[in-house]
Amino acid sequence: MAHSSAVEKIFTHQLEKLGYPTGDIRWSLGYCQGDGASFSGKLDTKALGKRLCPQVQEAVWDGLPDDFELLLERRDHRYVHENSTSLNYDAKCLEGSDVESWGGVAQKVALGQLLPLLEEEIYQTGSALAKLGYKIYEMSPYEKELVKAYQTQNFRVEIHRERDTDWFLEDVFGEDSLDEIIADIESERTEVASMCVKVIQIDEDGDELCELHTEYLDRIAYEKSGPVFGKGTAREVVSEAVVNAREMLNKRNRVTLKAA
Repeated sequence: MAHSSAVEKIFTHQLEKLGYPTGDIRWSLGYCQGDGASFSGKLDTKALGKRLCPQVQEAVWDGLPDDFELLLERRDHRYVHENSTSLNYDAKCLEGSDVESWGGVAQKVALGQLLPLLEEEIYQTGSALAKLGYKIYEMSPYEKELVKAYQTQNFRVEIHRERDTDWFLEDVFGEDSLDEIIADIESERTEVASMCVKVIQIDEDGDELCELHTEYLDRIAYEKSGPVFGKGTAREVVSEAVVNAREMLNKRNRVTLKAA
């Protein structure tokens, strides 16, 4: 599904903004147990400490031992939700430990402040990514829907809205920045769908004879609060479908006359 590319691109952007690793991002958005989003990898302790604990002097983080690595590890490979990862250090690791193993008193105190904040933010970040991912998937309506139908002397024209999973961010948002795109997605303002226009031949009583032509148009983005497919789009596709249907009908009539 192309919109999985949109999910990956947006998740990566959100994690980079917070200073988290992006090499192992996983998600499953099927509304099932264990579904959700998470990430793992080596954490930049200095950058995260500076952001989450601004009261701690930057030199304190520089004083951590050279071999100190703060890792976010995947503890449960069956699931991908926000609880499926954990840090390799927690508050219990600090309790009663030798301060020198952390680089000194200041480093141990700083880590004691950072770790619980980090655990909570990692959980919240995974949860927020999953919610955003669901909104991306839900931008295209799941159910096929007859939007409009009307009849002419010879035809019945049906305009259907169908689910579209083959779209990319550029199709919908053009050159908007990722932050602008994310704000739009979170507002649930935009919808993406495919249009299917069917032209059906009818008899003088209005009964259907056969389907003459079907016209498709994918990757249509429009505002939910406005007309389905936006202004003018359906009119153009319907016009093209009717022209093609007339050509098909004329071709059939010519074949019938020749046979007679």
